[in-house]
Amino acid sequence: MTHESSPTAGKAQETSIYEIVIWGHISPEREASFAGQGLASRLIKVGEPATLLTGEILDQAHLRGLLNKIWDLNFDILMVRRIRPENTTGGRADE
Repeated sequence: MTHESSPTAGKAQETSIYEIVIWGHISPEREASFAGQGLASRLIKVGEPATLLTGEILDQAHLRGLLNKIWDLNFDILMVRRIRPENTTGGRADE
């Protein structure tokens, strides 16, 4: 039986800072859905009200789970952007 390795196999796990912009405003009740995710949210203007979520994402599975949660709450995702990866020593990868 042949096992194919994933693109991240053998790499040290990197955490990254992500920005996720969603359409509309997150109510305080729904904000509780993101408790423990380490995300900060703030209302921004992109033609219409939008919310910027910023926080550390541990890996692709964590990102996928977060995006699924946003989808389950019926928010439209406008943008997902990785701001900076962290290297294994805790500093920025581009330093």
